[in-house]
Amino acid sequence: MIRSAFSFLIAVFTAVLSSSKTSRVHAQPLGGDVFHARDSAGREIDAIIQFPSGRWVGFEVKLGASADTVDAAATGLLGFAANVEADAPVLTVVTGTGPSYRRADGVNVVAIGALGP
Repeated sequence: MIRSAFSFLIAVFTAVLSSSKTSRVHAQPLGGDVFHARDSAGREIDAIIQFPSGRWVGFEVKLGASADTVDAAATGLLGFAANVEADAPVLTVVTGTGPSYRRADGVNVVAIGALGP
């Protein structure tokens, strides 16, 4: 039962942070549109904000902040971005806890608490 409750918590956390309503509040002042995306290979990104210039930002939302969790999310973001013909995106893993930093591969890791009140 604890495992199913934890899985449910992860699903709710991801849904809240990647919902278009939550993301839209941050994107609209900049003219951005919010999407969820899945490519033909089945890779997906929890949230994409695309700006009128064509630039885009990709977000993966993870409840945990372990190295394995962040590595898997960053690998997924980089794999998805490699198949998009556009300017280099800003890629970010949003975690529930932990530090905020930029990885050597350029992917940002941001704890939810750093995003504001």
